[in-house]
Amino acid sequence: MMVTNHHRRNRWCYRLSLIFCYQLNIQFIRDETKSWLRAWSTFPNLWFDVGRGKTMKLVDVERALIRYHRDNTPIKRFDLKIDIENQESASQAEKWIKDVATKTCLKEISLSLLFWGASFRLPDEILASENLTKLRVSAPRINSNSVWMTATNPVIKCVSSLRELHLEGVSISEEALHHILSSCCLLVKIELLHSREGFKTIKVKNLPRLYELNISFASLYKNSTALEISDVPKLGVFSYYRQGVFLQSHIPLVIDPFNISAQGETINVR
Repeated sequence: MMVTNHHRRNRWCYRLSLIFCYQLNIQFIRDETKSWLRAWSTFPNLWFDVGRGKTMKLVDVERALIRYHRDNTPIKRFDLKIDIENQESASQAEKWIKDVATKTCLKEISLSLLFWGASFRLPDEILASENLTKLRVSAPRINSNSVWMTATNPVIKCVSSLRELHLEGVSISEEALHHILSSCCLLVKIELLHSREGFKTIKVKNLPRLYELNISFASLYKNSTALEISDVPKLGVFSYYRQGVFLQSHIPLVIDPFNISAQGETINVR
């Protein structure tokens, strides 16, 4: 069969159209990819999961935070899950948290810290954001290493915004804890779990919106601690645990003034 010039031209035009469509598709994909990356890089909620067997590395978190800082991108939520394997990773995480915690737009901090070979200190500015509503620090212990909150008077600027405080496995001084609880008077939920610091007294007072209070101590905790609760009219869920002592109450919580003493514990509710 003879191929005419007309057929050749048709084939050539068809090939050109395919090439043109291919280029358009490639350009479209590139444009969409740029748009997606631009949108992702300005997303106000950051989640990082760094640790053993994870694809994300310390350098990835560092680059992302540098980009957010360079572009002045607001961060509303900072969620970091990290394995603290050595002092280098501990220092890096401390730096990240300090840099993020001072941003006024920040509303939530969630830290999940797993310790393998170093201790960790929360920065004094952990409560420095004026709009912070929730602070959650969880540190399950694999060995004796722990997370410390050493400041006696931490920087607190979230006095009218903080609603939830969750500290698990955190060694915090009695002075720092009292400073937080007396400053943030609009707290709705307080959880102090597996505490390891030696408290003489924990005072939960003048919190008109407090609904839930959970306190527990590490299994090796041997100190005698007095718990004083007063002027918390909306308290509806309460639990307290130390080895040999367990109290729990759910809705409705109706308690007359009482004192409980058991194995060195004194709990006053008014």
